[in-house]
Amino acid sequence: MSIDHPEAAARLVRETGGRVYETPELLQARGEAAVIGDPQGAVLVLIRAKSGDPPEHAPAVNEQLWHELWTEDTGKAANLYERLAGYRIERGHENKGRDTWC
Repeated sequence: MSIDHPEAAARLVRETGGRVYETPELLQARGEAAVIGDPQGAVLVLIRAKSGDPPEHAPAVNEQLWHELWTEDTGKAANLYERLAGYRIERGHENKGRDTWC
């Protein structure tokens, strides 16, 4: 996940109940990255790319797109990802007895 401030992001992860597996470090050709686990244990890399982010666009076939997150605690997940990435998470509809968020 692309972020602007790896050190601040690592602190936020800890504050919201997640874990920092690898503290932010400089990867010479790539940028600065940290490996974290969200409050439910989903592992991901937070990175501030040296070259910056590419322009946003609709994904083409076979391009990566984060589409969903399955979690037991939507409140904790929403708290982290809203604050970490600026996502706006809203309650969606019930699907097979489970709430969806978008």
